[in-house]
Amino acid sequence: MEARPDKRLLRRFAVGSPKLIAETPRASVWQVSQSDGSPAALKVYHRDYDEEAPGLDLLQAWQGRAAAHLLGTADKAVLLEWLEGPSLSELWLDGERERADSLLVETALRLHDCNVSPTEQMPALSDWFQSLFEIESDSSWPESTKRDLGFCRGLARDLILSSESPIALHGDLHHDNIRLGQRGYAAIDPKGLIGERGYELANAFRNPEGAERQLLDADFQNARADAWSEAFNVEKRRLLQWATAHAALSLSWSLEEAEASDQTRELLSFLCSLASTSA
Repeated sequence: MEARPDKRLLRRFAVGSPKLIAETPRASVWQVSQSDGSPAALKVYHRDYDEEAPGLDLLQAWQGRAAAHLLGTADKAVLLEWLEGPSLSELWLDGERERADSLLVETALRLHDCNVSPTEQMPALSDWFQSLFEIESDSSWPESTKRDLGFCRGLARDLILSSESPIALHGDLHHDNIRLGQRGYAAIDPKGLIGERGYELANAFRNPEGAERQLLDADFQNARADAWSEAFNVEKRRLLQWATAHAALSLSWSLEEAEASDQTRELLSFLCSLASTSA
């Protein structure tokens, strides 16, 4: 039998007809029907969503400008605007690569144009990168992993120390986190961070999933970096450096959970090389 959200939660949000659409280690997501018949997304966290609070505050501050509307919150649950899709990942994998990449940057620019002020609850990038700074080398790691993480620790520190004009960031903006809704493409699942704007596109260089061949192609990634640098008005080399630092952070999270894949390690090594050689 398919899991269903608590009836009290459905009454709290005045929604019904739940249909499970996603199940992750962190949360379950249902499509539900509101009292007027329109759909919404009900996201129920498996534990308290304290870690999600900065992102939810950011959604509230954006008020639907280039992001999904936050319709309500309750204990361990949120109600969100329904975005039917497709996602930019689907668009990209269907062959519209340049359009999907362009829409990603356009969404980032629209979010930043909102000029939302950072809050005290939002972690700064210096805190966000602690896993990378603090992870201890393990003898079971390949020498290449040790080398790449050591390089990226220094790179991340240099980037953070040289950052200017910190702003409120989505913090996890990639192709899967932008979907088409009735108002156009909109972002979902922000982390809510404080940092320089160049970090906003960092995770996008590792996406979309399913495009591994292109993601490991230097010509493709350099062309992407050129286009994003011009559109986002951030130096190409710095964009690639942030992408590399973020890839190392992601690997450090995976290593902490003993879930690091060869693919993750390979992409990090590739980005390290790309960031070192880009002009």
